[in-house]
Amino acid sequence: RLQDVITYRVEQWWAASPRAIPLTLLATSCTAVLCGSWAFQAATDCRWEEAIFTSWLFVADPAAHASVEGGTAATMVGWVMTCLGLVIFGFIVSVTQDMMSSKVESLRFGNSRIIEHHHTVVLGYSEALRPLISQ
Repeated sequence: RLQDVITYRVEQWWAASPRAIPLTLLATSCTAVLCGSWAFQAATDCRWEEAIFTSWLFVADPAAHASVEGGTAATMVGWVMTCLGLVIFGFIVSVTQDMMSSKVESLRFGNSRIIEHHHTVVLGYSEALRPLISQ
């Protein structure tokens, strides 16, 4: 099925590229703001610039829909956009936490680059090397 193929390709992209998930989240956020601004403009007959700003405000500020003027339809758009904003913010926190956890894990395993000067590395250390090191 086409849906399975698309899902597989997106999952492969997410696994292969470290920027894929943040880019997907950005595209989803922009799409939500644009769709919300279209719905808000239809509900209130305001200018599109004001509708985009108001839609972004709904996404970014959970209390922004409390002062909406324009009737029930505008309030419902504000409520839906606020819920979407909370979900988007949750995904942002989750992605940030995952990226930080993977960075800390790679530091724990010693996968970072080491830049040191004027030292000696001893491989295969044992107690027999102590007299040699103390010289």
